Amino acid sequence: MLIFHTTFIEPGFNAGAWRRNAYIDATVTIVATANRNHIIAVLNVDNAPNRDVMGVDYGRSWRISEAYAKAGKFLAKYIW
Repeated sequence: MLIFHTTFIEPGFNAGAWRRNAYIDATVTIVATANRNHIIAVLNVDNAPNRDVMGVDYGRSWRISEAYAKAGKFLAKYIW
């Protein structure tokens, strides 16, 4: 079982000419399914940024959700 705990969210902004990417920091704990007290691994995800190719990430929720997607991709690549 994987437990994803967000420790920090930077929502970023996009105001046309000025922008800052959103990013998240998180701690990922992998535990045994039968016994959550049996910790198998603890991983840190630092500065997982959002990336929008088209540059139309004006909505805060879109930027943050893309940062979570990027964190998931980083984590999957690391575990694979």
